Amino acid sequence: QVSKDDAGTIRIQQPQSGPFYVSPNTIDQLIIANHGDLVRWCKYASIGFSIFGSCIIAMHTIQYILTWRRQCEMHKRVLEAAAIAKMSKQRNEGKTDDDFSDLCVICIDQKYNVAFVP
Repeated sequence: QVSKDDAGTIRIQQPQSGPFYVSPNTIDQLIIANHGDLVRWCKYASIGFSIFGSCIIAMHTIQYILTWRRQCEMHKRVLEAAAIAKMSKQRNEGKTDDDFSDLCVICIDQKYNVAFVP
């Protein structure tokens, strides 16, 4: 606390509450200087966690897209094989059957009895 008496002299005294600093710097500059290392460490940690999180999100997104594409290709191949099998059966037997939902996905020629779903 700074006070000036009647004679004009400046007197510095400890305030009644709070810390006592004598410095040419402001309070904000003193606080920033004391916590500079912590602020720098937090900045680098936040950048590192941001990069790590972005990599994890990108990895899961790429994995989802690749899985989706594989499933679409497999579904397309199964339908094409079923259509080919149907055409060959129609030629041999002269039947017309439009239901491909119960064909075995492994041999594609026979109907399945049991399906195991993971």
